[in-house]
Amino acid sequence: MTLLGIMATIIVISVLIIKLIGSENNRTIKEEEDKLQIVTTFYPMYIIATNVANQLENVEVTNLTDFNIGCAHNYQLTPNNMKLLSTADIIIINGGGLEGFLEDIINDYPDLTVIDSSKDIQMLKYGNHDHNNDEDDHDHEDDHGGLDIGSGNPEDNHSHGDYNPHIWLDPQIYIKQIENVKGGLVHYIEGLSSGSESNTSILELSTAIEHNADSYIKEVGKIDFMLSDLKEEISAITLASGQHQGVAIFHDSFAYLANRIGLEVEYSIEIDAETALSSSNIRDVIELVKDGKVKYLLADIQYGDTIADRIQSESDSKVTLLDTIVTGDGDRSSYIKGMEENIKLLHALID
Repeated sequence: MTLLGIMATIIVISVLIIKLIGSENNRTIKEEEDKLQIVTTFYPMYIIATNVANQLENVEVTNLTDFNIGCAHNYQLTPNNMKLLSTADIIIINGGGLEGFLEDIINDYPDLTVIDSSKDIQMLKYGNHDHNNDEDDHDHEDDHGGLDIGSGNPEDNHSHGDYNPHIWLDPQIYIKQIENVKGGLVHYIEGLSSGSESNTSILELSTAIEHNADSYIKEVGKIDFMLSDLKEEISAITLASGQHQGVAIFHDSFAYLANRIGLEVEYSIEIDAETALSSSNIRDVIELVKDGKVKYLLADIQYGDTIADRIQSESDSKVTLLDTIVTGDGDRSSYIKGMEENIKLLHALID
C-alpha cells in the first residue's frame, strides 16, 4: 500500500472513531435527560431521597449542599447550584423555613416542582427556654429567615422565627417526612402519564417508589420502638424521683428527640460553626444544673467538644455528644445507624 493509501485509511478510521464517540455521547446525554432529576437541599433530605429512589436507574438524586455543610441556615447558593436547579425536575426541602437560602430564587425556576417534607407536620414552638447568644446576637428569626413555601403549619402561616423546623430526630415525624416525599414523587410521576406512550414504565416507577418508601418507613419504625423503651425508662425515673427530667440542648433538633422520650427542655441554644458558647450561656446552664432543673446536657457531636470542655471544667455536669445526622458520607443507612448510636448513648446517660 502506498503512503497516500495508508494516510487515507488512517483518515477514514479516525472519522469512524469520532462518529462512534459522538454517538456514544449522544446516547449518554439522552439517557441522562430521560432520568428523573431530583435535588435535595441538605443531608437529611438526601438520605430520605436515596432510600426512596434506591436501585432505580431512571432516578438520579443530587444534594444541593456539601454533605458536611450541616443545617445550611446561612448557605449561599453557588453558580453550580443554580445550574443544577435549572436542570432538575424536583427539589425536596425540609420546609418550615429551614431553607432560607432558597427564598429569593425559587420563583426563578417555574418548572421546578417543590416537595415540602414538612407538609401538615405540627412543629414545636420556640419558647422561653430558647436563648440567644449574647456575644454573637444569634437570633433564630434573623439567622434562618422564612421560606414562603412549606411553613410546616399552613394554618398558622408561621415563619422559622416562631417554630422549630429541625424535626427529623423524632422518628414518628421523620416517618411523616418520608410519607410526604413518597406522596410528592408519586403525584409528580403519575402526572407524567398524561399523553405518554410509556404508561406501563411510569406505573412501575411509581410502584417502586412506594415500595422503597414503605420499606424505609419500617426500618425507621424499629428506631421509634427503641425510643419507646427509652421513654418508659425515663418515665419510671420521673415517677420514682417525683421530678421531671430536665435537659439543656445545644442544637434545635434535640428538642424533638427530647420531646419524643419525655425529657423537659429547660435550656436551648443552637451552637454551630459560626456561633460560640458565651460565658453567660455557661453560667445559665450551670445554675440550672445546681438548681436541679437540668440533669442532662445534649450537644451536637460536630461542635460539642468545645461545649463539653467548657461546661465540664466549671461543673460536675457531663455533656453527652449525639449525632444530629446533618452530615455524613452519603450512606443511605446514615439515619438508622446514627439514631441507633444516639439511643445507645442515651441509655448509658440515664442508667
